[in-house]
Amino acid sequence: MNKKILIIEDDDSFRDNLGHLLTLSGYHTETAANGAEGLLKIAGFLPDLIICDVDMPGMTGFQVLQQLRRHNVYNNTAFVFLSAHIPSGDDETKMVALANDYMIKPISFVSLEKRIKNILS
Repeated sequence: MNKKILIIEDDDSFRDNLGHLLTLSGYHTETAANGAEGLLKIAGFLPDLIICDVDMPGMTGFQVLQQLRRHNVYNNTAFVFLSAHIPSGDDETKMVALANDYMIKPISFVSLEKRIKNILS
């Protein structure tokens, strides 16, 4: 498979578990604890897909996606938001439209893996 997935998530346990499960599923994974760290890893890792929490301290997932989309080289990088809340307001709705998917936590790994396969196929 060899598809690369970057997980940007501030919850250490959730991030590590998700990375482990995706690795066991055959993906090459990298993780970042926050948006700024995630942006730094993107250039060196060149992921096929980014899974990003929305609500993180310092830089939200929406801000990560805004920064990513400013660079044409990443326009085809798939992006999935994970959040504990349903998007509200025009700004959040616009950001969700720029992503490939938006999942509400808690998530089912089976459901996430199906969505990943669909996005990357």
